[in-house]
Amino acid sequence: MIRCNLHMVTACRSGWRLAALYTHNRKSVSILDVAAGTGLVSCEMRKQGFLHIDGLEPSERMLEQAKKNNLYERYICDILADKTLDIADDTYNIVTVVGLSSEIFSTLPIKAFEELVRITKSGGHILMNHYDYIFQRDVLRANLAILEDRGLWKLEDKQIKPNTAHGFTGHLHVYNVL
Repeated sequence: MIRCNLHMVTACRSGWRLAALYTHNRKSVSILDVAAGTGLVSCEMRKQGFLHIDGLEPSERMLEQAKKNNLYERYICDILADKTLDIADDTYNIVTVVGLSSEIFSTLPIKAFEELVRITKSGGHILMNHYDYIFQRDVLRANLAILEDRGLWKLEDKQIKPNTAHGFTGHLHVYNVL
């Protein structure tokens, strides 16, 4: 139950941040929810008026749960990794990464982040939410910085929330795709 509460907090925070970024025409914004799970983030985004949401999730069982509630337009059973996703370039205005396993998120290869940029429209946003200690891991910090140095994205906002769960501080990073 604690894990669900943490995901609810981060899903709500992501939904609120998206609402602040996109104050108009939310019904026409296209979103990819990475690590979609059963659709918690989609529920929160829908509460903010976003309608065009796809889910990327490696677990078919999780996607089946989301399908029962009709939470996504497209259900993509795949994993963010060192490979090309079956998604066209410049498809989404927003990509969210909320609730991805700590171990997977902190060691994602550079190709995974390049894929997020590739599928996000220029001027769009990538939101990533996790604990502060995860964002401090060397591999993750290096990969995030490399994409900024290469001019692929720019850190637009970084929100820090003390005591998000279990006494840990949460971070929400918002990158603008260039």
